[in-house]
Amino acid sequence: MVSLTPVERLRSVAEYDDAAGRHVGLALDQYCWFLRTVGRPESEVLDWIKSPDNRDEAFNHSRLFGQEIFELIIHLSAEKPFLRYLVV
Repeated sequence: MVSLTPVERLRSVAEYDDAAGRHVGLALDQYCWFLRTVGRPESEVLDWIKSPDNRDEAFNHSRLFGQEIFELIIHLSAEKPFLRYLVV
């Protein structure tokens, strides 16, 4: 598991069940948005993020990503003590 990249780990967890796959898919959608947005020259990204509307959009995508990862962890740990080990 540690030899996999974070995205590969998410994709492997997506196979757990349909709900896990849905959470992973939605999280990766947000991550793809991030990569497309910041995958431009630094000066363009800095100019873009200066706009309050663009910052709000970026923070919204960040919240959605975090929420999906949180929901995925809760879902996967529902019947297993994994969450306890992540937190403690």
